[in-house]
Amino acid sequence: MSDGEKKDIGSYDFPSRVQKGLDLLHKDSNKALELFDDVLNDFFMFDPDEINEKGYSSLIINSLNAKGSILNAYDDIDNAEECFDLVLNDYDSQDFTSLINKALILRKKMHLEESLDYYDKISDAYPNKRELVLAWKSEVYDDLKIKLSQANLDDYDNGAKELVEKGLSFKDKNLVLDALNSYQEAIEIDSSCKYLVMSLMDDVKKEFFKIFLYEDIDINENSLSQKKVSVLHYLFIKNNLFYAYMLNEEILEENNNDLFALNAKGMIFFFLDDCDLAIECFNKCIELDDRYLYPYFNKAIALARAKRLDEARESYGYIKALPDMISNPNEEEMSIYNRVIIANAMYSLGF
Repeated sequence: MSDGEKKDIGSYDFPSRVQKGLDLLHKDSNKALELFDDVLNDFFMFDPDEINEKGYSSLIINSLNAKGSILNAYDDIDNAEECFDLVLNDYDSQDFTSLINKALILRKKMHLEESLDYYDKISDAYPNKRELVLAWKSEVYDDLKIKLSQANLDDYDNGAKELVEKGLSFKDKNLVLDALNSYQEAIEIDSSCKYLVMSLMDDVKKEFFKIFLYEDIDINENSLSQKKVSVLHYLFIKNNLFYAYMLNEEILEENNNDLFALNAKGMIFFFLDDCDLAIECFNKCIELDDRYLYPYFNKAIALARAKRLDEARESYGYIKALPDMISNPNEEEMSIYNRVIIANAMYSLGF
């Protein structure tokens, strides 16, 4: 439509042209890209204030996001990133679609620390997306571990370096909570070592795969049981928190009081280093059924990680007192009791 001469902004029929492009987006991406190029060429004759005054900000944002998405799909990531940057810099610094795509593109470029920073921006701007963002970030952490595997500790503050070395020593001695605390203190001293240390923390958290409690599931029982087994497979075998989270959410969509899924969700959040959300999940399990024993010990671990030691000992004490509290504990309850006592001793959890 552009003929090089600037007319009144209302004469360009932007609303219907943008809608036409959006309708084409999944039918013919090449035509959609041509249309959005034409639309944006016309839009760029006006400054952001003029566009906003007319109420067209959402139209140019949708156009830029659509064009960026097409270019990203074509692996033209530099030009795609430019579209999302235009949205964030000139029109809406908190636009969800642009923030997500910016984070994804930075991950593609292996600018992993910057990608995580953008996910943090999303979490701050959209608290209701916090859980999903945590799952997305877990995939970036996997990439980051590879990138940081050869990192040199000498690049960091001496105090942080000493704490990292102390954490490594604690890990070798199976003092897993002490190791995590040392790593956390290292980050507080020198924030530039944050992502290296977080990758070390993830290695320590793998020890909790051996400690956390969850019910055994018979895979042959039904389709729901198969899904639950898949959650455990992705969580403990594949170490893929994103898929474990998404599958677990499907279970909770069918029944938001499913005890297995709530307990699993708590474990996932612990591995994602959000002890507050983990504790919420374990608490909900206990509120629904106080004889469902698995979350008590898991909650104790999360509380200890959050340095709420008195509460941690109280939660642990519920299972420790099991033989005295329940006159005839069944085989499952005694198995949980024995596993908890052994784990506390083996890993010096301090309960």
